[in-house]
Amino acid sequence: MVNGCPVRENRRVYICYHRSRRLNDCDGQSVYQAERVEKIVVDILHRYFALFKKKARCEVLEEKYKQKLRLIRQEIKRLDTEKKTHEEEYQALNGEIAKVVMGKGSWDVNSLNAAIAMKVDALKQNEEQIQVLKRELESVDTIKKGVDYYYKQFEKYTNEFDNAPMEHKKMIICDIFNRIIINKGYKISYEMRDEYRQFFI
Repeated sequence: MVNGCPVRENRRVYICYHRSRRLNDCDGQSVYQAERVEKIVVDILHRYFALFKKKARCEVLEEKYKQKLRLIRQEIKRLDTEKKTHEEEYQALNGEIAKVVMGKGSWDVNSLNAAIAMKVDALKQNEEQIQVLKRELESVDTIKKGVDYYYKQFEKYTNEFDNAPMEHKKMIICDIFNRIIINKGYKISYEMRDEYRQFFI
């Protein structure tokens, strides 16, 4: 009250669209206090900020590069082994051609031609996959820039969040999380963007 007169206090709230309109069987609340929800979300974010600060920059980035490159090299090695198998089978099929011509082979002409054509296609696809991976392997700088950008962005958010105005804080939260769900009893579930989540896996 002010000077003996009641004053109406405006409180910000979040309204559950589906619950308030009874569009599904949601057993949560229709209205949530915005201040309480935002405090929980900020607490979650602060935990990630604290964890982020404990990780050494070089350690995080280098491990991500090594992991990516290791997976690419493993796949190239697998495809190289597969290629050798295809080549051996292709040579064996070609060796059957003379036998078929002399009427001594176990293949008929149409089946042999179809098998050779399939093996040629398999070799072509295999080689294309290898070349794609080799180009990706050579583009470490591109991989580095992608990881580096989101690392620097999260580092920036970590340093500026607490002193940022409310609207900017909301922008940061929206950029870091794909979605935030308020459940019954103010229990929060969320989905962090993969670009940022990768630093905490």
